Amino acid sequence: MIPSEVEDRIERYYFQHYLPDKIMLELEEKLLPFYLEDEEPSAEDIVKLALTIIDNALEK
Repeated sequence: MIPSEVEDRIERYYFQHYLPDKIMLELEEKLLPFYLEDEEPSAEDIVKLALTIIDNALEK
């Protein structure tokens, strides 16, 4: 079994290198406002939102 830290590093590598720039910019544009609020958003909610954005963008 691969340790979760190793999985995370592999995922980050592929996320940064293979996700099209257009989608990455859209993600940043839509997620950044949540981090500018007083309270930090739930990681679970942000992950769900990010996955929805990525799925929708890749379907186009």
